Amino acid sequence: FVVLDLGKLYDVYAVQINFAEHNTAIFGRKKGLYHKYTVEYSDDATHWTMLIDNSKNRNDNTHDYLQLPDKVTCRYLRLINLEVPGGNFALSGFRVFGEGFGDAPGKVTGFTAQRDPEDKRSVSLTWNGPENATGYTISFGIDKSRLYNNYQVYRDTSITINSLNAGLDYYFTIESFNENGITKADTVIAAK
Repeated sequence: FVVLDLGKLYDVYAVQINFAEHNTAIFGRKKGLYHKYTVEYSDDATHWTMLIDNSKNRNDNTHDYLQLPDKVTCRYLRLINLEVPGGNFALSGFRVFGEGFGDAPGKVTGFTAQRDPEDKRSVSLTWNGPENATGYTISFGIDKSRLYNNYQVYRDTSITINSLNAGLDYYFTIESFNENGITKADTVIAAK
């Protein structure tokens, strides 16, 4: 089994489990291969409550995303392996999606975009991030109302994007996030 300690209590809305192959002799897709497991949750790592029961799983999902019908509040999650299709039990990821109970990060300030005059495909973005931000989501596009392209940056307060079309103007916004929420952008800046 694997125990994940979130460090403190969080509201959990979904879980993603990515199984890995270790010492398997199975190659390619074959019918009848299933990962069987359960996931439990706890506040104290002593008393556990069933969260997901895939002990009778009949779906071949090596990357299983499970949206919970109702959120749970917990600190610990425990994945118990019951059956692997071949080889040894191994994970490449055990992710939890949720939200904490603290303050969302402050707003980003001083957001600037500087297009490279020698290569218009490149733009350098810089900003001042709030102390409690884990990361930032930069949204951009060629229309202020359609910022469909995104970059996610952790801890850093700058990025250079080298994938713009040289003959077009671009618009950018930036949001800060942490485990407690997202602080939405309130300005759009242009890079011409």
